[in-house]
This record gives sequence, C-alpha cells and structure tokens, in this order.
Amino acid sequence: MVRHTPGITVSIGVFLGCVRIFRHVTGEALRWGLTGLVPRTIERVNRMKTVLTKTFNEIALGEAQTYRNLAVFPLLAGGDGGPEYMTLAGALKEGLLLVAEVSESGSVPEILITNKAPKPVLILDGEELRGAKQNRASNTTVLVPANSEMKLNVSCTERGRWHYDSERFADSGVVMAHGVRRAKSASVSEGFRMRRCALSDQAEVWDEIERLHETTGTVSPTRAMRDAFESQETTMEACLAAFTLVEGQHGFVFVANGAAMGLDFLSREEAYGDVHKRLLGSYVMEMLSESGETNGAPDGAVVRQFMERALSGAVEAYPSAGLGEDARIQGDHVCGSALVHEQTCVHAALFAMDAHRPDEDEGPRMHGFRQRRRRHL
Repeated sequence: MVRHTPGITVSIGVFLGCVRIFRHVTGEALRWGLTGLVPRTIERVNRMKTVLTKTFNEIALGEAQTYRNLAVFPLLAGGDGGPEYMTLAGALKEGLLLVAEVSESGSVPEILITNKAPKPVLILDGEELRGAKQNRASNTTVLVPANSEMKLNVSCTERGRWHYDSERFADSGVVMAHGVRRAKSASVSEGFRMRRCALSDQAEVWDEIERLHETTGTVSPTRAMRDAFESQETTMEACLAAFTLVEGQHGFVFVANGAAMGLDFLSREEAYGDVHKRLLGSYVMEMLSESGETNGAPDGAVVRQFMERALSGAVEAYPSAGLGEDARIQGDHVCGSALVHEQTCVHAALFAMDAHRPDEDEGPRMHGFRQRRRRHL
C-alpha cells in the first residue's frame, strides 16, 4: 500500500493500472495528433472494463475436477449472450471458411481468411492451422464477419518448413501450448502498442516451442509444435478424460499445484463445447510433465483471486481486425486479452505471469521485441 496524503490510501496495483491507462490514452493522442481522441479512448477503455466486470461477476464456479496435482474449475453462465457465430473447426468442416497464404510467395506473419458463412466465424487466440507453406496460429481472438475476406495476424509454429504441402490450411485440432500462448499474448499486447496491430515476437514464439520439444523429448524435422502434441497424445487423453464437459459450461480456470495458471471463457455454450478439449489440451500438454500426486483439495478462492487480479489491472482497447474490439489486459502477475462485441465478452483468455517479470522490465522487453522482429521477419 502507498499512502499519498493523510486519510487517502491507494493500492499499488490500482495506481500502476491508472498510470498505464494514462500512458495509453495520451500516447494515442500524441501519435495521431487528435486531442479529442483522449476522451474517446478513455470511454472505450471504461466500456471494456464494464463488460469484463459484468461478465466475470456473473460467472459461477462449478465443482472442481482433478487429475493428480491438476484441477479444472468449470465456468458456468446462465445462458448465451451477444452475437451468434461459428467456430473455426465447424466452419472449416462445412466448407464455409477458406484459409490460404496471402499470395503465392506467402508472408510469415499473416494469412488470408475467406468466410462464406452467413454468420461470423470465431478464431481463438492461439488456435492453430496446419498446411500451406507452414503451420500458423492466430495471434489473438478474431470474429471474422459473415461473407467477408480479411487478413489475419499469425505466428509461425513450424519454423523448419517454408514450402507448400497443401493449397489451403486445415484445422490442426490444437491450441498453442500454454507457455507458448502466454508468451505470444504478452508480445502481441506490445505489438498493439507499437504498431496498432496484432504482431507477435516470432523469435520468442519459436524459443517457447523449442522448450516444448525439449520437455517432451519430441523429434520434429520441421520443429512443428503439432508434432509435440502428437507425441503426447496417449498420455494427454488419460488426463483430458478426467476433465469432462458439464451443462452450462462456458469455460474453465486451470489450476496446477494449487496455483491458477489461466482462464478461457466463451460467450456461447455450444461454441465452448466445440473447443473444450483443444483449450484444455493447451494446458495439459505442458502441465503433465510437471504433474505429481494430488496436493489436497483445490481451493476455489484461488480462482476468484486470479480473476479479481485481472479485473483490477489495466485495460487497453484496440479495434479488432474483425468485428468488435480487442481488450489487452495487464494485472497483478496476470496478462491476457478479451474480444468484446455488441457489449458482450465473446472470448476472454487470461494467463498467470511469472512473479519475476515485473512491469518495470517493460522497456528492455520492448527493445528486444523490435530487435528480434528485424532479425527474423
């Protein structure tokens, strides 16, 4: 706690959050030379925080499901809200979504999405597509408008291949492993601040995938992240079977060794059911290598505290490449994002950050982001 004047006490977390928002809105105004932008940006940020607070406050925690020292708390909601949409897997299966390279020569950080469906298609943060010149994963959650074409910012998840093995991309069936996705999410927030688009630190993504291969002992000729998932498929299935889908479930908080590791929430129950297994697989993939015996009953208070830390943090709002707005979230050792459209939190993804990565270290990390992007892209 920091005491500024007699009788007024302000938490460090709230103070830092206010500083971050002030930097964001004034930086936008200076960058674009629009004095009227500051109140509009503040209004947008406040609107995002109102939607997120309402969403999280209305969530009920289901009974914990456990496997060894891992636990999943289902996030239950009273019903569906906001816009209707299809999932990536569903749209690809029905042939309503076409995903290809942006040109014959291709471009590592972006791919071309053509949505022929009469409703939007939701592509989740970290959701992987395989094929074309190399496998890629979405840098942030995007709601692709109905009957539209757009470019999607992505990260390469197969650094050892740059040639066609198919004309178009197909559903990979996996979401980036937790550690890869967490690092990517943090760097995408920096990409928004620096370039106003969802660019990631590709070198860092590759580094995290290499750690995944080392941990799992995977031999992959093209260093494909998906190969690590396939090598652990049998082991993962035993764990995933313990985390069953329950009625009214819209997401989960994943807990390992008594600590909340992350959260995913979708606005529509049916859509969440389509991605339940792949989202959980993102966590199970990494946490199984560290799993041991159960450490007592999981504590729901830990989950609530994790969500409260996110809500008390700073929010920066940017226009999404698709429908809605992309809210970038930075709280007390929590980072993540949420896609908000029609006053609805369509998808939220939160990640626990390492305690040794304080906010004050942001400057050097941003410098490294610039240097690595020039070197690798």
